[in-house]
Amino acid sequence: MRRIGIALALACLPATMFLLQDGYFSSSDGMIHLYRVFELDRSLHAGILFPRWFPLSGYGYGLPVFNYYPPLAYYLAELFHLAGAGYIVSIKLLLALGFFVAAGSMFLFARDLIGNGAAFVAGVSFAYLPYLLSDAYVRGNFPEFLAMSLIPLALLAFRRVYERPETIQILGAAFALAAIVCAHHLTAMLFAVLLAGYIGWIFLLRRDARALLRCVGAGGLGLALSAFYWLPALTELNLVYVGPSSAARFIVTRLIEPAAFFAPSLAYTYLPQADALTHAPGFPQTILALLVGIIALISFSRITHHAHLHRTQVQVSRFTFHVLFFFLVVVISLAMTLTPASPLWYALSPLRFLQFPWRFHVLAGVGMAFLIGAGAKWILDRPRASALVVPGLSIALILLGVWNLPLRAFPLTDAQVDLTRSANNDYVVAQMGWGWTREFVPAAVTDSESIYAPLAKPGIPSGEIGSPKVEIIGDGLDGSTFHVSTPQSFELSLHTFYFPGWQAYIDYEQPIATYARSSLGLVTATVPPGDHYVSFYFGDTSLRRLVNIASIVTFIAVIVWLFVLRGRYALILVELILLLIFMLSWHNREGVSYNPPVAVSANLDQQAMLIGYATDRSDATMQVTLYWLALQDLNRDYTAFVQFIDSSGAVIAQNDGYPDQSLTPTTRWIPGEVIADRHNLPIQEIPSGDYHLTAGMYFVADQGLTSLGNPINLGAIKVAR
Repeated sequence: MRRIGIALALACLPATMFLLQDGYFSSSDGMIHLYRVFELDRSLHAGILFPRWFPLSGYGYGLPVFNYYPPLAYYLAELFHLAGAGYIVSIKLLLALGFFVAAGSMFLFARDLIGNGAAFVAGVSFAYLPYLLSDAYVRGNFPEFLAMSLIPLALLAFRRVYERPETIQILGAAFALAAIVCAHHLTAMLFAVLLAGYIGWIFLLRRDARALLRCVGAGGLGLALSAFYWLPALTELNLVYVGPSSAARFIVTRLIEPAAFFAPSLAYTYLPQADALTHAPGFPQTILALLVGIIALISFSRITHHAHLHRTQVQVSRFTFHVLFFFLVVVISLAMTLTPASPLWYALSPLRFLQFPWRFHVLAGVGMAFLIGAGAKWILDRPRASALVVPGLSIALILLGVWNLPLRAFPLTDAQVDLTRSANNDYVVAQMGWGWTREFVPAAVTDSESIYAPLAKPGIPSGEIGSPKVEIIGDGLDGSTFHVSTPQSFELSLHTFYFPGWQAYIDYEQPIATYARSSLGLVTATVPPGDHYVSFYFGDTSLRRLVNIASIVTFIAVIVWLFVLRGRYALILVELILLLIFMLSWHNREGVSYNPPVAVSANLDQQAMLIGYATDRSDATMQVTLYWLALQDLNRDYTAFVQFIDSSGAVIAQNDGYPDQSLTPTTRWIPGEVIADRHNLPIQEIPSGDYHLTAGMYFVADQGLTSLGNPINLGAIKVAR
């Protein structure tokens, strides 16, 4: 067994060799997932263990990403980062792990049905499926890649639950199901159908009501473990933009004619992506799998016909039963990507959540890999079968998978992943555009097109909020706190999309209502007259708290149960948890670099007010965050600046641009909105000494620069080497 494991690992190496390229590989969604790993890492550093809200997403307005998108792939990548790998290397290690898991899980699933040699071929076939390779290197859909690699392992776990009346098997199946649910939601939908069909198929072979109940119990336990994710995602779908009403029409346009689907091609062509995905997921692999299934079907027909003639009971082996099942899976899955299936896509509304018909290649790929292994078994069962059958088929499958795999690496460093540190505003705006599909945009947002672009506002400024005195005294990833003195009530808004979970408090104890304001649906609370501390905080709703507790209690119960059944396994699991805690603590051993905001109250011509600033230094840059309060609607797009000034009054370094790295032009501001405006100044060439920070705003006109108020002296700052 150990030798087979080593051989499988070696067989997966060609798939991982592409990860050795410098930089990052170009793919459709690869950058999205890289930035999400970065956001997760920021949250863990801030002490937020499960961040449902990502403040940098949505062009800096924030999105409830983990409330709807499964987190497992990102946490696995973060584990590599906590162990010392960079963000980019962590993603690469995640993919390498996925290839090994794919090959190993299919091998384990198939070995007691078709033998070690044929199962080895099935494992290699699964790891080198064009769809799996496309997920890794072309589409960049790492969560789907991970979930797909786990499917055979989960099927094996549930088969063991059915065949073995052992409680430990139930726990294994529950964890496997929870892993797929937390890896990729759309794959979990497909897997649920596959699993139900698979258990039902086994039930036809051996009717056992108790075994069926064990499988149902394992499924329920897996859903309880993952309820912290899937239950809020389902029940709160109405709180975000899900998709257009024309989704079915969009999907149907991606279906393909059967003749075009089976167009002959020796090695899979990965590009252009949209065209490649509509064709067979590997022409030779598809034809071989279908051929194996057809042969098994003909053999089964002959057996049943013979039994009918002689009035005897039909005897079908587990192997044949599995071949027929996966042949049915492949035929149905491929049929769902063809034009004759269009009525089903219109009639069955849940199918629209799949977004693309080619997601059925996930199920087809699982079936194809097993059928190819079954074909290898027939060859190996022949007398005097060559010892070269397994290596020969494996090499052929590897070559078919990687032959046309595109190599599209581009230079990228971990420092560039942190967009908050970039001084290139155009680059920040372009990178923030990755994944801007409105998929998780809160329903309260009605204007989400080009939200970083300036607005044309003719006329004079309007919409005043009076002259409140506002100072920022705290700012974090999950909220902010202000000191407010106002003679009249006014609406105070964060530069953040509103989503249930945002809470506000007066003087730290008295809750006040939060709501969405303006076409951007900003988090808002009405501040009453007087002198108050106003706090905003993103927390869990009652439902989210309830399912969090349910999942935690279930997990603890599973550990206790496991300890009773297999104490050694429970201790291993506890040790792993303690190791994770140690890794996180070690990673944060120097503490989080955080300088609280310095309160400022500088009024710029009754149009905007600087209410504070914060500094944070790295080796090469000094990041200065200005906190602006819009006092009225602005009809001009002002440029904000920060300057380093020496004792002679000379400007040593400066950064100018539209606020918040050009993501928030002032014509987008609404009265009462607080905007965090990051500026990164290069300081590596600045000699040690005492300097002054100056900030302000100006408007670029044809006649020159027009200042908004006077420059604001933020005080002294020391640069030490």
